[in-house]
Amino acid sequence: MPAQGTAHPTVLLRHERPDGSVHVDWLIGRDPAGQEPLVSFRIDDRVDNMTPGTMLPAVRIADHRARYLDYEGPIDADRGSVRRLARGSASVIGDPDSSAWAIDVHWLSASQKLALERIDGDRWQIRVVE
Repeated sequence: MPAQGTAHPTVLLRHERPDGSVHVDWLIGRDPAGQEPLVSFRIDDRVDNMTPGTMLPAVRIADHRARYLDYEGPIDADRGSVRRLARGSASVIGDPDSSAWAIDVHWLSASQKLALERIDGDRWQIRVVE
């Protein structure tokens, strides 16, 4: 998990699969330089467009390679393609190893305080606090 209190790179990627389905991958760096594998969530919509009080389900997926912080284009093994929607920095507040996180996210266009809570297994809930 990202270390508490330090800013880590984060991106939202639009992932279009070969079958035409689309989702958003939210990737968060584990280290400030963005060199380690990225904590990754699959979501149905953009986190950066959420307003206070709204919630969005998320699925924790396998960590992504750090190159996805900058990469746009086709994905190996015919898994579709990705296009960056937003980038910024994220700071975890509290224990990043717990099943509930508070995250300050600073996108290029705005800032948010988010709460992430593990519901069950890989299922999480994202809520905008402010």
